[in-house]
Order: sequence, then structure tokens, then C-alpha cells
Amino acid sequence: MEAVRRKLKVLGKRYSMEIIALLSEGPRYISQLSEELGAPYATIQNRIGELERVGLVEVVDAVDEASKRAVRLVRGVNFRLEISPRVIRELWMGEAEARIPHRLGISIHPRDDEGLRERRWKPSEKRAIDN
Repeated sequence: MEAVRRKLKVLGKRYSMEIIALLSEGPRYISQLSEELGAPYATIQNRIGELERVGLVEVVDAVDEASKRAVRLVRGVNFRLEISPRVIRELWMGEAEARIPHRLGISIHPRDDEGLRERRWKPSEKRAIDN
């Protein structure tokens, strides 16, 4: 669960999703990403480092054909994040605490005219969340 939290945190930072979107078209050098996004090189370099640490991009050392200089090539990595209200609850409260209300018999049910209301159920009642 902590890995999902770290990925979401990095994805929420400026330029992260833009970088991933550009990399979906093909690999790029950090300098190319910086130019295309109109952002400082150091900012993009830092963001790439964060994305790499959580496994959302891959950075490989390469040699620029024209200048024969060592460069860092950034590649997109296929990934999938599944988010649901339950996952968000576990991220927010921590895995153990998120399950406590279910053991206490607390559930949230929609109400037609007043939004949400809390309801206690009897242990014998079947709930959709338990299935």
C-alpha cells in the first residue's frame, strides 16, 4: 500500500503526468523534456529522479550520436494503478485502521434527500461490501 501512496504522491507533482504523457510517444533526453515542457532542466531532472525511484520511468545511460557525449535517456514504463474508495481509505487511515469500522458494524448508505447517513447493521445482515 505504501508503494501506491508514493506513486500517487509523485504523480501529483507538477510536470509528472506531462513527462509520462510525452514518454508514451517514445524515449527522450532530459534536455528534450525540459525544452518541450518549458521547464528548467534541474526541475525536470529532479522529477525524473522521483519518477524513477517509484518505478514509473526508466533512465538509461546513452551516447548522443551527434556530440558523442554521455546523456541520460528516459523511457516510459508500462504501469497500472487501480484506485477505489477502499484503497483511498486505506491510504488515508492506514491499512489496519481502515478495516476497524467494518468490524464495528458501521456502514455508510446514501439517503435520497439528506446526502449520506451512518447506519449500524446487525451481524446477521448481509452487506454488499462483504461479498
